[in-house]
Amino acid sequence: SESGIDRNRNRNEELESESFKIKRCPTLPPDAAIVRKCCKCDECWRLILVSCFQFVVFTFWSLYLYDRELVYPKLLDNFIPQWLNHGMHTTVLPFIIIEMRTTHHKYPRRPWGLAAVCCFGVGYVLWTCWVHQVTGVWVYPVLERIAPLARVVFFSAMTAVICVFYVLGEILNSYIWVQPHTEKVKGE
Repeated sequence: SESGIDRNRNRNEELESESFKIKRCPTLPPDAAIVRKCCKCDECWRLILVSCFQFVVFTFWSLYLYDRELVYPKLLDNFIPQWLNHGMHTTVLPFIIIEMRTTHHKYPRRPWGLAAVCCFGVGYVLWTCWVHQVTGVWVYPVLERIAPLARVVFFSAMTAVICVFYVLGEILNSYIWVQPHTEKVKGE
């Protein structure tokens, strides 16, 4: 039987895998069957995923550098090869940068975008708590080591951080894709 942690990690990997499919929809031929399947999502979903990937890289490596046991215990090295760990927690960053440089995203109005990111974050927190309720095991070891009130503060802070990444993504997107307001006249 699969443990609660293994099932949760598998679901996280499935979410990451599906998000790559979603993000790549616009680059597929218009008659491809997968386009009809995965492009039912809207642009906001892709923007949420970009924010989430930035968040994953930032929080994972911050906690890992502070105390590896909080987020990725040494025991996992026996089951998850180092290259796969980097595949899940490092390589997403260059792909985010490439995505932002090659694909212009039209962000919704900031309050709507932040509301969507917050809803996603709260949903993920609730799901993490539900997994703990069902299995008795926290998916992330850091949650085992902090008091219930500290968990609320931690979850709130992480939701604020993902909102910051959303705004940074919006700013970077507008900086990369800004259109000049005036065109130079030929010959000047």
